[in-house]
Amino acid sequence: MKQLINKMLDSESKMIPFLVSKPGVGKTAWVYDYATSKNKSLVVLNSATIDELDLGGVPEKTDGKVKFLPPSWLEADILFFDEIDRVKNQAVYSALLSLFRDRKINGHEFKGKIICAGNQEFDDQCNLFDNKSAFYDRLVRIDFEYTPDEIKNYLRSNFEGTMLREWICSIVGQTEHSPRRLTETLILGEDFVKPLLGSKLFLEYSDFKRGEIPLDQFFANPKAKRTKFSECALLAILGSNVKDWATDLSKGKIVEDLFVNSTHAEGKLAFKASLRAAYNKDGTLLKLIKGVFCDKVFSEIV
Repeated sequence: MKQLINKMLDSESKMIPFLVSKPGVGKTAWVYDYATSKNKSLVVLNSATIDELDLGGVPEKTDGKVKFLPPSWLEADILFFDEIDRVKNQAVYSALLSLFRDRKINGHEFKGKIICAGNQEFDDQCNLFDNKSAFYDRLVRIDFEYTPDEIKNYLRSNFEGTMLREWICSIVGQTEHSPRRLTETLILGEDFVKPLLGSKLFLEYSDFKRGEIPLDQFFANPKAKRTKFSECALLAILGSNVKDWATDLSKGKIVEDLFVNSTHAEGKLAFKASLRAAYNKDGTLLKLIKGVFCDKVFSEIV
């Protein structure tokens, strides 16, 4: 999906990508990342709040004639209209139509790329006035969503501390909330988190925040049914606490057995990611890990 957007923007086509998704999925963040990766200047305009002066420039009377000053965004490489489905002003709608069709507005030519985004379907509920086809014919709708790996990268970029960060990534797929909602709510703290995660995941989250790590209980009876932490969470904990088991061959073999036999892909990914973060920070840990894992498992992890 993102390759398609890149291809459109890198081409000579004047068709405009229109990114559609639920709120909070990361459309705006992706546009910022794209502009940065291409070293392009970016101007973001909220279609629900702009007026005709923001879009078309300020009128100026000279020698009895009215001309429009160049709008502030005219020299941008990329012009991004967010919430395009919420245009409320008829004058703005007309100006957008002129810009999308001719790449000109009030006598000024725009030479950059245009991207649009919205959070609704294009249907009768959208406030886009009459003659919708004239507007839509210039847009290519793209349903925008992140893959699980991209969501995890988004979450990791918003948290300090490997263990909590990897636990958060391990619960992707257990909650339907958008990356933005999950990230911002977790930052707010426990009072806001419980309604978001539900009771079971909230208990795990609270224990992680307090640093209550049940490794002694786990190693004492590794085959016992775990109720306090899910297997995904336990793998994330173990990956972040290498020194608690890598110096003990018997504990290392218990961890290896858990990893090898686990059917939880997210937990295994969290284990590997947190383990790598640990030995990248302390190079001596790599030798310890190699000493307790068989060659096959060691090569998979590193």
